[in-house]
Amino acid sequence: MPPFFMPAPVDGRRLSCFPGFREGSNQGNGPSLRFGLSPSRLLLRRIRAGMFFVCCPSDCAPPLHTINRLRRRHRPQSLSGAPASLISFEVSTRLRPSGLNTAPSGTSERVRQQAKNNGGRAKYQLAHHRLSPHLVTEGAPTMTSTTAVLEHLDPTQLTIDANVRADVRLDPEFLASIKQHGVLQPVVAHRTEAGVHVLYGQRRTLAAVETAQPTMPVYVVASLTEADRLVQQMVENDQRLALNDRDRTEAFHQLSLMGITAAQIAKKTGTKKTTVETALKVRANTTATEALTAGWTLEQSAALEEFSDEEATVKRLQHILEVQPEQFDHQVAYLRAERSTARLIAAATTEQEALGNTVVDGAGYGMPEHQHPHMLLRADGEKATKDDANAVVISTTYRNEVQVTAVIANFRDHGFTIREGLGMSPTAGQSGPMTDAQKEERRTVIQNNKKWDAATEVRQGWLTTLLGRKTPPKGWAQFTATTLANYGNSIARATAQKHELAASLAGVTDPDYRAYRALVEKPTTNPDKAVLAMMLAAHEADLSRESWRRPGPQAAYYLFQLEEWGYTLSEVESLITEHAMKDTKTAE
Repeated sequence: MPPFFMPAPVDGRRLSCFPGFREGSNQGNGPSLRFGLSPSRLLLRRIRAGMFFVCCPSDCAPPLHTINRLRRRHRPQSLSGAPASLISFEVSTRLRPSGLNTAPSGTSERVRQQAKNNGGRAKYQLAHHRLSPHLVTEGAPTMTSTTAVLEHLDPTQLTIDANVRADVRLDPEFLASIKQHGVLQPVVAHRTEAGVHVLYGQRRTLAAVETAQPTMPVYVVASLTEADRLVQQMVENDQRLALNDRDRTEAFHQLSLMGITAAQIAKKTGTKKTTVETALKVRANTTATEALTAGWTLEQSAALEEFSDEEATVKRLQHILEVQPEQFDHQVAYLRAERSTARLIAAATTEQEALGNTVVDGAGYGMPEHQHPHMLLRADGEKATKDDANAVVISTTYRNEVQVTAVIANFRDHGFTIREGLGMSPTAGQSGPMTDAQKEERRTVIQNNKKWDAATEVRQGWLTTLLGRKTPPKGWAQFTATTLANYGNSIARATAQKHELAASLAGVTDPDYRAYRALVEKPTTNPDKAVLAMMLAAHEADLSRESWRRPGPQAAYYLFQLEEWGYTLSEVESLITEHAMKDTKTAE
């Protein structure tokens, strides 16, 4: 009988022997059970490092160097993070399952004949063993029992329980591997009155059926509760072929229906609470759920959920994702800012109207019938003041703060005139209303300013993600050297502001004005990333709404560098880099 391998019990106890075997030397009637590790070496620290017992009949025990080689070969790559029910082992040859008339392939002729003489009944049954408590994932649900048995069963006789994975991808490479080697990693199942039900290993089971495998290894465990089954399926699938957003969202939804809160789901599955909450919101919205099913990411579907009450906006986002998917995040940020501004203005309008004030859309440049008081003269020739105002204009600043301005609406009807020397157009020496071209230019400026604000939010969020990576991006040292050499004034201004923006980009939330010190003084801080954060913040501080209108070499250099690191420029940011490329071509 060829050797097989079992994980050692962590408490140092010997494994139960199989029928026909007993521990010790070659004394007695039956063959003895040998261990590849001597008892003196069965130390807890070595067992926890992943060592295995190598068990075999004494008459076919391999040399010690072969045992050591096989032990190294079959050492688990990583057991951390896997729930106990997923820690399984492999047998180097297929054991005889009950009810089969032919011996499994890969066994010796002696064992084949022995199986035939026994009428297809397996002579050797694998002993129970107790799983290691320290291998259980923190926060993962535990089984009612920790015992399990490895059996070889006909895959066509197995029933697959409801699985969190809706997208079962049996790619050709996977099927070819199963066809050639069989199922090497046992699936996990539980036995009920209706038969054996697969808990984990849906793809392996289906592939075994697809490739007509006569048997496959099944790790039979105690039944789990429905909630535990869902949670452990998510953990198991994520450690193999990762679940897509649709499958994970559906699993979160099923858990929530069982009365499990978002915080509990997050803890059990090792997911951020905000992600779970977002997924549950998406699942509760029909439009967003349909998008998720169609292949949208969770973040993209969440955007649809956010704007689901605005049909035109939903259609716009769907169109953007279809024709310009790289601009989706920028468009969402812009639309979010637009809606926030509209809500602020609507609230302020309601408040002003309650006070008895007339609200007009604008005044002065672009709205010649309404003017600011300082632009007008009364009928008696005196300068108009705020006391003469009969309306207000509500707007927002670049920081999205509400601003209420007093104006005189329809000033000519009330006897006011334009002060001498003050025109109503933006061009010196020009009088009268704006031309259509000037109106279009003004609309472009307003729109691009709003787009710039939205792009700044997306860009700085991306920078925070960049700085959160384990290592700085490729070429960061050259970027730092160039910034120090060419843009020292920007660094000086950032230093004068205590590197507050750098601390913010790096995720330092301390409200203290010395928060920047945490950037470099914390023991866990990577000094390379701290330096990079300061360089990025220095460039960021020099960008403004004027940057797209008057592109300069520093802004272009900075945005080109971010683009090289993987950032997608928005349309308004691209105006800066396109201008720089035109200048380069002109110079050439």
